[in-house]
Amino acid sequence: MGSNTSSNTSSNADSNTDPNVGSEAGSKDSERDSAVSAVSAVSAGRGGQPEAAASRPASPFEPSIPPDPVRPRQAAVRAADGRAGEQAEKRAGEDGQTGADGPRASGFRWARGLTLFLLAALGFGAAVTVRVADPSTRLAHARPDELVAALDGLSADGGRLAAEATELERTRDALAEGVDGAGPRAALERDRARADALAVLAGTVPATGPGITLTIDDPLGTLEARMLLDALQELRGAGAEAIELAGVRVVASTYVVDRPGGGLSVDGVAVDPPYRLLAVGDAHTLAQAMRIPGGVLDTVATRNGVLAEISESDRIEILAVRAAPTPRHARPAG
Repeated sequence: MGSNTSSNTSSNADSNTDPNVGSEAGSKDSERDSAVSAVSAVSAGRGGQPEAAASRPASPFEPSIPPDPVRPRQAAVRAADGRAGEQAEKRAGEDGQTGADGPRASGFRWARGLTLFLLAALGFGAAVTVRVADPSTRLAHARPDELVAALDGLSADGGRLAAEATELERTRDALAEGVDGAGPRAALERDRARADALAVLAGTVPATGPGITLTIDDPLGTLEARMLLDALQELRGAGAEAIELAGVRVVASTYVVDRPGGGLSVDGVAVDPPYRLLAVGDAHTLAQAMRIPGGVLDTVATRNGVLAEISESDRIEILAVRAAPTPRHARPAG
């Protein structure tokens, strides 16, 4: 051991003193420094730190280490692996983003497909409905008896429509030319006369004309309301056009009832004897209707103290009127 140490020491001392030996050591140190720089550059490209040996200054007293050709290749491989890993991570991030949008894209495609299916079903249903509702389709599949019934119905409808058209044309011509070609003025006069006649029958206007007067005196109060109702019915049946009973205009809705304590009530109006009944119409016909056997006069005569008298006249005036009623439910038809 001691001899080796002394020999190394002496060789080192000799090398330090020999200029040739120093130049060879310097060249080896420069080669080592170049290798360390290459490794450091590769490590810096990967984001790592240079090795600790590269940061130490070279010492002429350290033994020279020959450059290792494997280490630079390993560093380059590691750098390439690092770049490949970064690219793989980047692609993975893009794939993850695409995957996040995947369900939305799938849902959109599903909704679009469902919409197209519904539209197709709607179009098919509309086509079927139109085909079924087409009269030609029904007639093409109808039985002979059904065709005959359809033709009969069409013929009847055609005849009815033709009759209505003819009637409307006749009415139009009558309104344009009037009765007997007298013109529109005559038609207007005719309609006005008809309205006046209806007003007399409804009791909304006074009336005058030939007729009778029936007077019934009942001092004892034995006359009943039903007897006066019989008299009104007989007069209407005999053609009376206007009737007045004790100052009340008689119309279709008139009613007569007995009043408690004596007397009568006509349409809610209290009336007392003698009861005076006026009727406009054919005087002789009206008087005969009151005198027929078993009629009004015979019935009234059966009551104790009741007296009845009939007089005919060429002019009877009925001044009592009724307000035109307003229908609550009925409306003109057509």
